Amino acid sequence: MTESEKLRDLLEQISNICDILKYPIEEDEEQIRFLLEIRDTLLAEYMELRGY
Repeated sequence: MTESEKLRDLLEQISNICDILKYPIEEDEEQIRFLLEIRDTLLAEYMELRGY
């Protein structure tokens, strides 16, 4: 997988998680915190690959 493909994949995953957080099926605080952790981890990986 090229770096460009990795970046695209990370952005897609982050976007999907943000959509879930924006329109949650139920208000489960534990699940929301878990998804926020995943989003933050993916965002950190994305920023590292981009050189920020």
